[in-house]
Amino acid sequence: MLKSVSSRRTVFGLLLAAALLGTTSGAYGASALSTPIEELNARFLQVMKAGKTMQFQERYAALAPTIAHAFDLPFLMQSAIGPHWALLTAEQRTALIDAFQQYAVSLCAAYFDDYSGQRFEILGEIKTSSGDPSILVKILPGDATDDAHTLSYVMRQVGSEWKAMDVVMDRQISLAALALDQIRALHSNYGDAGLLARLQQTTTGLSRRASR
Repeated sequence: MLKSVSSRRTVFGLLLAAALLGTTSGAYGASALSTPIEELNARFLQVMKAGKTMQFQERYAALAPTIAHAFDLPFLMQSAIGPHWALLTAEQRTALIDAFQQYAVSLCAAYFDDYSGQRFEILGEIKTSSGDPSILVKILPGDATDDAHTLSYVMRQVGSEWKAMDVVMDRQISLAALALDQIRALHSNYGDAGLLARLQQTTTGLSRRASR
């Protein structure tokens, strides 16, 4: 999603858009593990159903706190930077985390502006092969001729809260892995300041396109 900061949606962007669509809980009972995803999805459904009646900045403001609560974005950024993270100042770390969060929220605010009858069902809690807890979601498309998909929100405990650290589509495609690979490539090629600048440029581009 970050390799070409001025391009149209990348594969990761499209997958992220699919992954962050709302769900309906069905017969599954909410738990401490699933509550952040339930809250996230409820907010997404609200924004999607509002459609074009909400401006980009209104969608951004509605989504930002919920995304920050549901996803462990600082952990993802630190994972992407690797050992070099320890060499950054507190100000540099904060700037990169803020820029990554602004990018993630802008991506969702730009693309979640309509609703076409999707239905989503939380199937339950499962374990990944490494033992991490995850929430399994089934996406049922509004068009019956389209394929259904599954999403696994891989969770980690942060203090007393649970946050998603990955979303795996159809038990094969790790959205975090796609994103982190591109962040690592940008950091390797352009350094700390270059990565920050490109995140900010991408966010600005998303806002401009969505506001047209």
